[in-house]
This record gives sequence, C-alpha cells and structure tokens, in this order.
Amino acid sequence: MSSKATQVAEDAFRLLSNTELRWRTVTDPGGREIEVTSGTYGGAIYSKDRRFRRDAFLALCDSFLDVKNTIAATLAGTVQRDWYHAKARGYGSSVEASLDAENLPVSVYENLLRTVGNRVELLHRYAR
Repeated sequence: MSSKATQVAEDAFRLLSNTELRWRTVTDPGGREIEVTSGTYGGAIYSKDRRFRRDAFLALCDSFLDVKNTIAATLAGTVQRDWYHAKARGYGSSVEASLDAENLPVSVYENLLRTVGNRVELLHRYAR
C-alpha cells in the first residue's frame, strides 16, 4: 500500500535526469562536441585524454549542480522512504534494514567506516 508514496522521490529524480536536466557539452579528443549525460559519461571517464576526462566530469557535475536543491529534496525523500520501510518492518535503523539482505551485522559496516576514516589519506592518494 505504501509503494506509490514511497516511490515519489525516485520517480522525480528519474524525470529530472531523463527529461528536464540541461546537459553540458564538451569537446572530445577528436574535436567533436558531445553532450555529457549520465550515459555518455561512462565512456568519457575511460578516455586516455586527461583533459577530456576532467571536462566530462566537470560538465556532468555542473549539470547536476544546476538543480542541486531539487536533487537534495529527492534525496531527503529517499531517506524518509528507507526510514519508513525499516520502521514498518521492525528494524532498528535504515542501515540495519539495508544490511539484512546480506546477513551483515551493523558492526561490520561501522568497522568499515572507522577503518576507512582512519586511513582516509590512502583513499585520497588512490583517487589522485
């Protein structure tokens, strides 16, 4: 009975990203202008051309930043949906509910967060 109400945020994000978002264009390594969408971005990040990868990343981010308030509202709706489902199904938290399908205790997730947090400089080095 809750499915229609709890799908609103996902439906809004899907409509926004598939129909109303204004995608940026960048010049690819061959000199062609391409529109950077969620779909075309995947190919761009594997390019050997560093400038193109950077431009594609910034174009995609800027497209989403144009509608950041709407995206924040859809995220808030998704968080509320997850909280509702967790409580309705007797879980102590949304995290507990999301880990249940894999039969993982919350302590494993918390340990992962703590470990990464304690070594975040290694993650940053890897990302660079």
